[in-house]
Amino acid sequence: MFLRSHALEEAHVELTEREEILRELSNTMAEERADERLQIAGYLHDDLAQVLFRLSLQVDIARKLLDKGDVDDVRQQLDKIRESKQETSDRIRALIRDLHRSPLGAKGLAESLESFTDEVGRDSHIRFHRDVQDIDLPAPIALLVFHIAREGIMNAVKHADPTDVSVTVAEQGEDIVLQLEDNGSGFDAGAPGPEGHYGMAMMRERAKVGGGSLEVRSGIGEGTTITVRFPIALLQREPQPGTEPPAANGPERASPGTPGTTSRSAEGSRDSVPA
Repeated sequence: MFLRSHALEEAHVELTEREEILRELSNTMAEERADERLQIAGYLHDDLAQVLFRLSLQVDIARKLLDKGDVDDVRQQLDKIRESKQETSDRIRALIRDLHRSPLGAKGLAESLESFTDEVGRDSHIRFHRDVQDIDLPAPIALLVFHIAREGIMNAVKHADPTDVSVTVAEQGEDIVLQLEDNGSGFDAGAPGPEGHYGMAMMRERAKVGGGSLEVRSGIGEGTTITVRFPIALLQREPQPGTEPPAANGPERASPGTPGTTSRSAEGSRDSVPA
């Protein structure tokens, strides 16, 4: 009875902690949605509003030309109005398509990470090295992995000024492992994070919500390695009829990238902070 009572107490504590994490994550997601609404508002104001204003001017010009009886000029202006109307329709459809689209879409995790890192790489001097196995993940876990990777990459870009960033997703033993490694400025992993910087907290919360764990290894001037593990046993993947579960050390199918990236050793003076 004592052992059962103790186990129930531990389960209650764990459940309370998980509920708190879920509340924090819910608040974070609400903030992200607010940011998305601001981005949409900015798009409508800076992009669509300008096209509609141009369309209004073209209508006024066409009315004045019509009053003057310049039929040929009116025809040309009507053609411009039609073009502006089509441009407006195209942009509205593009906005609606983006609103409905998941970050992963039909491409899957590997191609989504490739597209994201390609986009970041075009706007920076950073070289990205990708090794993402083709793993059959439940959609919520795949989305969590993508968001954690995106947050980690953006943190490195904003705060560490790296020249090389490696992104690895692999099945290792009993875990699905996401590892992000950069050669940036690094930081003291044992010190409290800067006030107002919630990127690492968001990554840790997302990992916990998926039943996983997050570990950060970093040191001043030594770059940063972030390792996220999701236990396979918690993913509840069901093998397809007539197929066998994939082996933990089976062949890999990596997304296009720079092969042969060597991971830094976990040994040394770098501090380790488990979630």
